[in-house]
Amino acid sequence: VDKDAKDEEDDNDDDPDPHPGNKGKLQMDATVCDADIKYLDLLNKSRQKAEELIDELCLLLKYFFVIQHLLEQQETMYKKSHQVEDRIVSIHQAHVRPIVRGKAKAKTEFGAKINISLLEGYARVDHFTGMPSTRDRIFRHSLNALRRKYAV
Repeated sequence: VDKDAKDEEDDNDDDPDPHPGNKGKLQMDATVCDADIKYLDLLNKSRQKAEELIDELCLLLKYFFVIQHLLEQQETMYKKSHQVEDRIVSIHQAHVRPIVRGKAKAKTEFGAKINISLLEGYARVDHFTGMPSTRDRIFRHSLNALRRKYAV
């Protein structure tokens, strides 16, 4: 009786056997999932990324120095005078200076002063500066440059 009861327990699929017998052959293999990396291009890609980072750092340093200089100018204007030489009016275009023109529309303009001459159908920039200067001086400079270049 005990033997029959034990056989019934072995046939019962509801009871998991802690040590089942061999039921076949198990085969396993490891593989690599493609990561789409070109190993031979590693050095060139690294160089390109380093150049991008250096460009970004240079731009950030430029902004830092412009802002530092701007703060010094503002402190001078607050403590001593309302005017400073080469006043910064834009951190993005630190080379731009205010040019007082005295026009009704805008007494102060911002940007470069340029003088363009037209000779034989060609336009030429004779003078380009972000610094304030008189129109007469610019015209004289441009006229003298044209005379020297073209013997006009």
